[in-house]
Amino acid sequence: MSSTATNQLVETLASYEDVAVEYYDGDRHPTCRDLRELSQRFLVAHIRAGFSNNGSLIEVGPGRSILAPEAAAAGVLSRVVLIDSSPSMLSYSTPWITGGAHAVAASADATDLPSGTVSLIVSSLGDPYNCSEFWQEVARLITPDGSCLFTTPSFEWSASFRPRDNREVAEFLRADGARLFMPSRVYQAEEQIAMIEAAGLMVEERQGLNTKMLNREPAPKLRCIDSTCPVVSAYVVRLPR
Repeated sequence: MSSTATNQLVETLASYEDVAVEYYDGDRHPTCRDLRELSQRFLVAHIRAGFSNNGSLIEVGPGRSILAPEAAAAGVLSRVVLIDSSPSMLSYSTPWITGGAHAVAASADATDLPSGTVSLIVSSLGDPYNCSEFWQEVARLITPDGSCLFTTPSFEWSASFRPRDNREVAEFLRADGARLFMPSRVYQAEEQIAMIEAAGLMVEERQGLNTKMLNREPAPKLRCIDSTCPVVSAYVVRLPR
């Protein structure tokens, strides 16, 4: 793909409003389904390790929230803040918002929440906003003992089929035939960690999740690399102690 074509893609990036109505259709979009399942496996295990006694609990770009049901089970749903720039994606969490969670329409890198008031940030498949500004916002928001749970498609998988000169977009084929390009910033582990550390944060834990962990045959797009290679990369991020 030429640099001109790459620039045209960047200039015509779609938003999640454009794909929200069918994003969770697992039959039509099995790659989204499988990546979410692996991401959720990591996030739920860490969320269930326990909530702190104070501070807000936020999920960035939740769509169908992973955090809210766990918080509800722990009796702390009222501390949950769901932040999404797409009203249609956020509507998937309406039951939790009706039940006491707070909804905020904002971008991931400019939440307008008070500094140092968040004990847990959850970001499932946060590649659309995986940039230095987002990590600076994470550093601004979390309490000294707070943490951020972050997952992203792995570089190993995304690099196996994305064009070499255009690895910051993901293709989404909508039911009406529209071929949309979504922002998807995926980096090698060393680059990802360096960006996190540049924001004044530290990576406490990193995991790779592969298709062998799925309870079904993986989506066709996930079969382009060995089943032992990670297709999702997951991080636990904190302020340095």
